[in-house]
Formats: sequence, structure tokens, C-alpha cells
Amino acid sequence: NTAVYTLVGAGKTISGSALIVFDNITCNGSYTNNAYVTLTTSLKGSGSWSQGTTGTVNLRITNANFSITTFNASAVGNTVNYSLAGNQNIRIPNDGSYHHLIISGSNTKSLIANTIVNGNLTISSGILDVNTPTIYNLTVGGNWSNTGGTFTCRTSTVTFSSNSAQTIFKSGGETFNHLIF
Repeated sequence: NTAVYTLVGAGKTISGSALIVFDNITCNGSYTNNAYVTLTTSLKGSGSWSQGTTGTVNLRITNANFSITTFNASAVGNTVNYSLAGNQNIRIPNDGSYHHLIISGSNTKSLIANTIVNGNLTISSGILDVNTPTIYNLTVGGNWSNTGGTFTCRTSTVTFSSNSAQTIFKSGGETFNHLIF
């Protein structure tokens, strides 16, 4: 699957139950991902990539190669995983929020604006940094699970926004600067 894939057309859906790996995608149409997709080099183009309710996308792409015009990730049930073995910026989706967000891979994943996760936030490896010199805040509507990474809180605020019970898990405890329930 190491080729350039050009996606054109409106209202198209990517679906399937097996992992789909794409190297380079140029998306000039409107696509909804309802599959389990890994992007290894780029997601570019003038189109839109929307995470559907059953979609998972593993982003193993650099900041410069994540330049698609519209990226939506708020659909209930979808997951976005920043999984590059290197530094990445966590882009703010055009529709304003993530549903489930996973931080994995190595190195630092940096917020570049205040970030909303309506579902669960998982840090499985690497570092989630609220950034510096500008400090950004996180709002989490689901559970917080840090199973093997690091959260660099600096002077940020983390807000747990659900009216239902939420859990915070990290073996040995998590450190926050300012916490709102």
C-alpha cells in the first residue's frame, strides 16, 4: 500500500472490518471514515476527512503532512490516535472536538490550542504536552487513562465536563495543575 491515493467525489465512505493502511492520501473530495485506518505519510488536499461513528484513524504522519483542508472528529464513537514515532501537534478538528483521543508512539504530542475531547482521553505512550510558551487547556467528557505515557501539565486547566461519573487512571496517580469537575 505504499502509493499515492487520490480521493475524489462527494459523500464517499471508507468502510471495512480489517485494518486499512494508506501511505499518501490526497483527498479532494468528501470522505467519511467508518473503518480502522492507519495513515503512514500524509493526509493532504482540498477536501474533507470526517471520522464516522465507527471510524478509527491512526495518524503516523508529520505536522507538515497533515494539511487536509477539513478534518472532522467529533462523531460519537470515533477514535483518533496520534501515533507517530516522533513529535506531533494535535490539530483542532474543524468541527471543534474529538470524540475519543489516544496519544501513543514516542516523543511529544503537543496541544496547539485549547482542546475538547467529548469521550475518553488515553495516553498509552509518549508525552502529552499542553505546550509552551502558550499553555492550552483540556476538556474531557469521558475517562482519563494514562497507561504508560507522561502528561506535562504545566499551568494548564483540565476540566472533566460530564454530568456522569468519570474516572482518572494512572498507576501511582496523575498530576494536574488546575482541575475542574
